[in-house]
Amino acid sequence: MISSAIDKADSSSGAALYDAVGTSAAYLDKVAHFKKRILIVVFDHGDNMSHISSQQLFQQLRGPQKDVAIHYLALFDPGNEPGTARIFQTLAKETGTVVFVSNLKKLNHVAQQLAEDIHNAQTRD
Repeated sequence: MISSAIDKADSSSGAALYDAVGTSAAYLDKVAHFKKRILIVVFDHGDNMSHISSQQLFQQLRGPQKDVAIHYLALFDPGNEPGTARIFQTLAKETGTVVFVSNLKKLNHVAQQLAEDIHNAQTRD
Protein backbone atom coordinates (compact mmCIF):
# COMPACT_ATOMS: atom_id res chain seq x y z
CA MET A 1 0.00 0.00 0.00
CA ILE A 2 2.62 2.52 0.98
CA SER A 3 4.84 1.73 -1.99
CA SER A 4 1.98 2.37 -4.46
CA ALA A 5 1.26 5.73 -2.81
CA ILE A 6 4.95 6.66 -2.94
CA ASP A 7 5.09 5.75 -6.62
CA LYS A 8 2.35 8.32 -7.27
CA ALA A 9 4.03 11.11 -5.29
CA ASP A 10 5.95 13.84 -7.11
CA SER A 11 8.92 14.99 -5.06
CA SER A 12 10.83 16.54 -7.94
CA SER A 13 10.04 20.07 -6.85
CA GLY A 14 11.25 19.68 -3.27
CA ALA A 15 9.78 19.00 0.13
CA ALA A 16 8.21 21.27 2.71
CA LEU A 17 8.48 18.58 5.33
CA TYR A 18 8.57 20.80 8.43
CA ASP A 19 5.53 22.75 7.20
CA ALA A 20 3.66 19.49 6.53
CA VAL A 21 4.44 17.99 9.94
CA GLY A 22 3.61 21.20 11.80
CA THR A 23 0.37 21.82 9.90
CA SER A 24 -0.74 18.21 10.25
CA ALA A 25 -0.03 18.13 13.99
CA ALA A 26 -1.94 21.40 14.48
CA TYR A 27 -4.87 20.04 12.45
CA LEU A 28 -5.00 16.84 14.51
CA ASP A 29 -4.85 18.88 17.69
CA LYS A 30 -7.88 20.92 16.59
CA VAL A 31 -10.17 18.34 15.01
CA ALA A 32 -9.37 14.95 16.52
CA HIS A 33 -12.18 13.57 18.63
CA PHE A 34 -9.99 11.21 20.60
CA LYS A 35 -7.35 12.09 23.15
CA LYS A 36 -4.70 9.95 21.44
CA ARG A 37 -3.61 11.42 18.13
CA ILE A 38 -1.10 9.75 15.85
CA LEU A 39 0.62 11.09 12.76
CA ILE A 40 2.76 8.92 10.49
CA VAL A 41 5.17 10.78 8.24
CA VAL A 42 6.81 8.99 5.32
CA PHE A 43 9.60 10.84 3.53
CA ASP A 44 12.52 10.16 1.25
CA HIS A 45 14.79 13.16 1.77
CA GLY A 46 15.22 16.25 3.86
CA ASP A 47 13.32 19.51 3.89
CA ASN A 48 14.24 22.17 1.36
CA MET A 49 11.04 24.20 0.91
CA SER A 50 9.45 24.89 4.32
CA HIS A 51 8.58 28.31 5.57
CA ILE A 52 9.40 27.28 9.13
CA SER A 53 12.75 26.05 10.39
CA SER A 54 13.41 22.78 12.18
CA GLN A 55 13.82 24.81 15.39
CA GLN A 56 10.38 26.37 14.94
CA LEU A 57 8.93 22.90 14.39
CA PHE A 58 10.60 21.68 17.61
CA GLN A 59 8.99 24.55 19.51
CA GLN A 60 5.57 23.91 17.99
CA LEU A 61 5.68 20.21 18.83
CA ARG A 62 6.68 21.00 22.42
CA GLY A 63 3.73 23.39 22.72
CA PRO A 64 0.06 22.88 21.91
CA GLN A 65 0.67 19.86 19.70
CA LYS A 66 2.78 18.01 22.28
CA ASP A 67 0.10 15.34 22.65
CA VAL A 68 0.35 14.21 19.02
CA ALA A 69 2.49 11.08 18.66
CA ILE A 70 4.50 11.33 15.45
CA HIS A 71 6.21 8.37 13.82
CA TYR A 72 8.69 9.10 11.04
CA LEU A 73 9.44 6.51 8.35
CA ALA A 74 12.47 7.68 6.38
CA LEU A 75 13.24 6.05 3.06
CA PHE A 76 16.95 6.86 2.86
CA ASP A 77 20.30 5.97 4.36
CA PRO A 78 20.97 8.31 7.30
CA GLY A 79 24.66 8.29 6.36
CA ASN A 80 23.77 10.04 3.10
CA GLU A 81 21.88 12.85 4.83
CA PRO A 82 23.31 13.06 8.35
CA GLY A 83 21.86 16.51 9.05
CA THR A 84 18.34 15.41 8.15
CA ALA A 85 18.77 12.17 10.08
CA ARG A 86 19.92 14.06 13.18
CA ILE A 87 16.94 16.45 13.03
CA PHE A 88 14.40 13.64 12.83
CA GLN A 89 16.15 11.56 15.47
CA THR A 90 15.88 14.58 17.79
CA LEU A 91 12.23 15.14 16.86
CA ALA A 92 11.47 11.46 17.48
CA LYS A 93 12.90 11.65 21.00
CA GLU A 94 10.26 14.28 21.73
CA THR A 95 7.32 12.96 19.73
CA GLY A 96 7.50 9.27 18.83
CA THR A 97 9.81 7.15 16.70
CA VAL A 98 11.96 7.32 13.59
CA VAL A 99 12.94 4.38 11.42
CA PHE A 100 15.33 4.57 8.48
CA VAL A 101 14.83 2.00 5.73
CA SER A 102 16.73 1.45 2.51
CA ASN A 103 13.99 0.23 0.17
CA LEU A 104 10.23 0.04 -0.34
CA LYS A 105 9.97 -3.61 0.69
CA LYS A 106 11.48 -2.81 4.10
CA LEU A 107 9.29 0.31 4.33
CA ASN A 108 6.15 -1.78 3.80
CA HIS A 109 7.29 -4.22 6.49
CA VAL A 110 8.09 -1.46 8.99
CA ALA A 111 4.80 0.33 8.28
CA GLN A 112 2.85 -2.89 8.85
CA GLN A 113 4.67 -3.51 12.13
CA LEU A 114 4.03 0.10 13.23
CA ALA A 115 0.33 -0.26 12.43
CA GLU A 116 0.16 -3.43 14.51
CA ASP A 117 2.01 -1.79 17.40
CA ILE A 118 -0.34 1.22 17.32
CA HIS A 119 -3.40 -1.03 17.17
CA ASN A 120 -2.16 -3.15 20.08
CA ALA A 121 -1.39 -0.04 22.15
CA GLN A 122 -4.86 1.40 21.41
CA THR A 123 -6.67 -1.78 22.37
CA ARG A 124 -4.72 -2.03 25.67
CA ASP A 125 -5.67 1.48 26.76
